[in-house]
Amino acid sequence: KALAEVEAKRRAEEEAKRRAEEEAKRRAEAEVKRKAEEAKKAAAEARARAAAEAKREAEAEEQARLRREIEKERLAQIEAEHQSILDKKAGEEAERWLRRYVKPRVEGLWLKPPSARSGLSCKIRVRTIPGGTVVEAHVLQSSGDTAFDRSAEAAVRKASPLPLPPDPKVAEKLRSFTLNFDPSS
Repeated sequence: KALAEVEAKRRAEEEAKRRAEEEAKRRAEAEVKRKAEEAKKAAAEARARAAAEAKREAEAEEQARLRREIEKERLAQIEAEHQSILDKKAGEEAERWLRRYVKPRVEGLWLKPPSARSGLSCKIRVRTIPGGTVVEAHVLQSSGDTAFDRSAEAAVRKASPLPLPPDPKVAEKLRSFTLNFDPSS
């Protein structure tokens, strides 16, 4: 009986030891599984954070690109407005130059035909090259009197080279212009 009790106790201890080992193994496996899940979750969170950061960076870069584009367009618009103002001023200065220097020179050389009378007028299109040399003078709007029109064309050609302003932008405006011939002026 004592032997049976010892044997039973030994079996019970072995069974308890086996159960404890199984429980320890089960716990270790559960711990490994839990840690793997945590690592998987941490990796997913890291990927999500990286994706969110990449998205924020892409959005910030797109906003910066849009700001640069808007600034570039704004500067181009300002430049175009500035150029328009300069062109307008050059055109106005060219008109003043025509009235003050070119027209008096041409009219001083104009030999009005005997048929020239008040009420007649013609417009002559004039083209020049740098330096003021006239390369073309033709009737744009006729007076109806051929002698009158031809005398106006001849006056423009005789006045060549025309006086040009010192400002190159204004001189450029005088590369092509129209002169009005009126015997009463």
